[in-house]
Amino acid sequence: ALTDDPAVNHGALSWSLANQLLFQRYEPLNPDAPDPAIWILDVESGVMIEIADNGFLPQWIEKN
Repeated sequence: ALTDDPAVNHGALSWSLANQLLFQRYEPLNPDAPDPAIWILDVESGVMIEIADNGFLPQWIEKN
């Protein structure tokens, strides 16, 4: 599970080849919550890092 907080919505999930998960996070029921943000979860370490605020529908760009 990404979270145990039912008030937080995680969506637009996108896996990387490096075992990281890119996702959009927001709190739809909280009128004081910030706009959706883009986060990365490192699956092996469990560390989550916000990489952009006011972000929607993240996608990885893979080099060829």
